Amino acid sequence: RNFFPNAKIYAFDPVEENCKIIKQRDSQKKIIIEKIAISNKRGKVQFYKNSYLPTSSLLSLDKQYERKFPLDKKIMVNTTTLDSYFKNNIPGKQIFLKIDTQGSELKVLQGAVRLLDKVSIIHIETNFPDYYINQCLFGDIYNFLTKLGFVYKGSIPDGQFYPDFKLKLQENSIF
Repeated sequence: RNFFPNAKIYAFDPVEENCKIIKQRDSQKKIIIEKIAISNKRGKVQFYKNSYLPTSSLLSLDKQYERKFPLDKKIMVNTTTLDSYFKNNIPGKQIFLKIDTQGSELKVLQGAVRLLDKVSIIHIETNFPDYYINQCLFGDIYNFLTKLGFVYKGSIPDGQFYPDFKLKLQENSIF
């Protein structure tokens, strides 16, 4: 919003608490918030709501991470694809697509093939080790997007406040 004040922003989240937080932060009421999960098909699926809400996902956590972020509860959520959502209303000529879906990013991309023709930049969370059962990893995202003509441009950190000399477990990849 800071960089593109006139941009139309769509936010998708199946968790009511997250939708409320977004609405509270959107003082100008310019964000279109949809309480739905984005995936590669439309329907209803099980969603894993974890004790640490940002780790919640369409995928269950790997055992080692579930100990760290225990499952709070499983809920049923509605899903749609980006292609279905924007079927009759593709937003604008230049689209910036940000995806952070806790391991199901490839499913989001698979359900957005038509929309991706209009996307200029993709900012997508990619993982190197498995956090979730059956999750996609960096190589899966890279292979999918490069086959569609996107070029990997590197990564940006969410926020880096001190030197970190460890290998990264995840990154925000730019295509």
